[in-house]
Amino acid sequence: MKDNDICFLKKFPVIMESVQNPQPDPQKPSGALIDVPRYLGNLPFRVWKKMQDIVQNTPVILDPNTANPCLVLSDDLTSVRDRNLTTQSTHRPNILRESFVKKTNYKPR
Repeated sequence: MKDNDICFLKKFPVIMESVQNPQPDPQKPSGALIDVPRYLGNLPFRVWKKMQDIVQNTPVILDPNTANPCLVLSDDLTSVRDRNLTTQSTHRPNILRESFVKKTNYKPR
């Protein structure tokens, strides 16, 4: 046996007793209130601000070899359009809506 094993075996009864008798939960000091609106109200904004320093903006480059045949990729491979849309409808962007819930493409309204 190693020295660590012997030391553990000597302390085992004390360890078992402390596990069987857990410490009670600490009592909250009476009257201690936190400013909930201050800490939770702006939480998403504060997280976003901190993430700006951590996360780098990475441009998306689309792969023309894996693109759907109905899509046309731009020359710089950063945007896509539907091959089946007529030129008349592309000049009226208000008739299109982005749909990111189920698909990442444009659908006519």
